[in-house]
Amino acid sequence: MKKIQFFIFALFLSSGVLSQDYFSMLDNKFFSLHHYHNREALPADTVQQRDKNELGSAFFLELIGRGYMSLNFEYQLIPKNRLSFGLGWNDMEVNATKGGDAYPFLLLHGLYTYIAGKGPSYFEIGLGATYAFFDIRNFEFHNEFAKGESPFSLNGVVGYRRQIKEGFLFRAGFTPLLQIPGFDFWPLIGLSFGYSW
Repeated sequence: MKKIQFFIFALFLSSGVLSQDYFSMLDNKFFSLHHYHNREALPADTVQQRDKNELGSAFFLELIGRGYMSLNFEYQLIPKNRLSFGLGWNDMEVNATKGGDAYPFLLLHGLYTYIAGKGPSYFEIGLGATYAFFDIRNFEFHNEFAKGESPFSLNGVVGYRRQIKEGFLFRAGFTPLLQIPGFDFWPLIGLSFGYSW
């Protein structure tokens, strides 16, 4: 009887030791798994940091460029692909009417831009269109243009951009203007200052 009791007691102790070993093993595995996931979380933190720098919308003033001055709103379509709309003013000959005179017009701008780089400095390239729609001198909407001239023109940009998600925006680049159908080419340089959020 004593042998049986001793055997049961020994079995109980051994099972307890095994249980401790088993739970210790689980604890070690949990710790290792937790440590592993913490290591894996580091790239996620980096991704979150990159998300902070992801570019959102922007508002900027462009000087010279597609006109003497224009106010523009820009937003992101998909990462690194942006679309902007603006209201500008110029009085170059591209706006000449029946008599061939050049005088101020209000312009509507649209521009699709692709940006490349890791930020905050980017290279940008884009293509858009401009429509001269309002005669400032006579304060009227105008659609009478000389033969071979049009209120429409193509515009583009090849240049440098410095932008963060929330803060100052600066752009500088080659912003040519091509009138259609006359194909008068204007090699312009544009500077932009604004705010991004």
